[in-house]
Amino acid sequence: MQPGTVLGQRYRIVDRIGGGGMALVYRAEDTALGRSVALKVLRSQFAADPEFVRRFRREAQAAASLSHPNIVSIYDVGQEGEHHYIVMELVEGETLKSRIQRQGPLSVEETARIGLEILAALEHAHSHKIVHRDIKPHNILLARDGRVKVTDFGIARAVTTDTVTNTGSIMGSAHYFSPEMAKGQGATEQSDLYSLGVVLYEMATGRVPFQGESPITVALKHVQEEVLPPGVLNPELPAELEAIILRALAKDPAQRFSSAAEMRQALAQFLEDHRAGRTRLVDRDFPTQDFRALRQRQRLEPALAKADREQEWDESPAAGPGGRGRRRWGLYLLISFAALFLGGLVYGGYVLSRLLEVPEVEVPDVVGRSAQEAEQILRAAGLQMQVKGQEYSTEIPVGHVTRQEYEPGYVKKQGSVVGVWLSLGPRTVTVPDVRRLTRAEAENQLLQLGLRVGAVTEVFAQDVDAGRVAEQSPPPGTQVQEGSVVDLKISRGTRRVPNLVGRSLGEAPAQLASAGLTLGEVSRVQSPQPRDTVIGQDPQPDAEVPPGTRVN
Repeated sequence: MQPGTVLGQRYRIVDRIGGGGMALVYRAEDTALGRSVALKVLRSQFAADPEFVRRFRREAQAAASLSHPNIVSIYDVGQEGEHHYIVMELVEGETLKSRIQRQGPLSVEETARIGLEILAALEHAHSHKIVHRDIKPHNILLARDGRVKVTDFGIARAVTTDTVTNTGSIMGSAHYFSPEMAKGQGATEQSDLYSLGVVLYEMATGRVPFQGESPITVALKHVQEEVLPPGVLNPELPAELEAIILRALAKDPAQRFSSAAEMRQALAQFLEDHRAGRTRLVDRDFPTQDFRALRQRQRLEPALAKADREQEWDESPAAGPGGRGRRRWGLYLLISFAALFLGGLVYGGYVLSRLLEVPEVEVPDVVGRSAQEAEQILRAAGLQMQVKGQEYSTEIPVGHVTRQEYEPGYVKKQGSVVGVWLSLGPRTVTVPDVRRLTRAEAENQLLQLGLRVGAVTEVFAQDVDAGRVAEQSPPPGTQVQEGSVVDLKISRGTRRVPNLVGRSLGEAPAQLASAGLTLGEVSRVQSPQPRDTVIGQDPQPDAEVPPGTRVN
């Protein structure tokens, strides 16, 4: 949408400030209240799905009932032609995702503080029976004054299975799916807590716990694989905070925190202890071992077991005392050499894997960019661009990217190909002939062709029945862009001569003009009526006449 476009007769577009797979976000001015707002406009492929639009509006209206300092307020939900939009509070700042990308792992203090504010928002929403369903750093805004704001409450529920399959727009969220969501089960309050656990993990380590080449791969890992404890990636992470994160990431919802309130209390207690320099014993009912040490131990165990068996044989009664001592020292040396050898193998394997490992990068947002700009941005991120097709768009200029294969923030191997679709601009359509149709029939035919009804006025038409289209603009056969407006003039029927008898001559011109007629000759005769009173007329009252007829 171009700057200056007005939606709902009050929201004037200023500029585009962001967007994802589902919607584009604009800075706009609320001309009625004189304030800046954020305008989230559904992408055209979603707006064309009536079921999605219905659910989208319902969920947005439900989320509008939430009022909390850590939740982005929703002011309005509306539609302008084919554009469906939400008007929200404008938060000046950046997303948590941008902060992590720019800064890497956050400090313990900042991780806990942001987590507490997100939990306050979730606690309020859950108390109103609203589950977010899409908690991720992209939906967490960090205001310039330090406040944390969670956005898009309940909106993810609007996405239908078909919509996800056809566009892949929400699949970038797979990194934050709970196991039950990955299995297609319903989302609960504990699902939000799992997703928050992923966000805390990412804040603490700078990366998400599970990565993969496809959303399905990532989703399966949420279901099947144990998470690598964040302390392995960040040795400075306090064990108490690690325990909170791992409990939130439990596969079984029943093993997670029972509520946002309970998790917030645990995180608040940790932060208080951390600031005071206190530590607490951590009771872990989940695996938190250093995975590298565990792997080394698993490699050594067979050798150690064999050594134990040999030692038992050497210490049998048949062996002499001197033989036992020499053999024992020999075994100790053998075990030591085996440990050093295997340790070297483990370290060498680790170094080799690091050398051979292909770095992973996050997919940038190129929607709305020209093909050349998009290719440069993707190349700078270490990715390649492939044009997968072209499609019509009333929002994106010709030659610019309408959508991309992977949502911004999705992790791909460096050198991977990212598919994009380019805009052909608005589709060109031929204006149909809707004259003599009823207004409803004309509007329906225009909407089916992607045209919008513009100004509708009423006119007298001698040869067109009342209630039917007498004129249209542009005329039939005109080539216009999809989304253009067609003005209609609806017939009021033929002109009927008004009854002027008994009225003053001075009133006659106005009465006739309102009926599309004009005043003709005026004859004066003797009469008992007051001067300038009309005592007769031709044509007679209620006569049907052509437009512009002169009445004498």
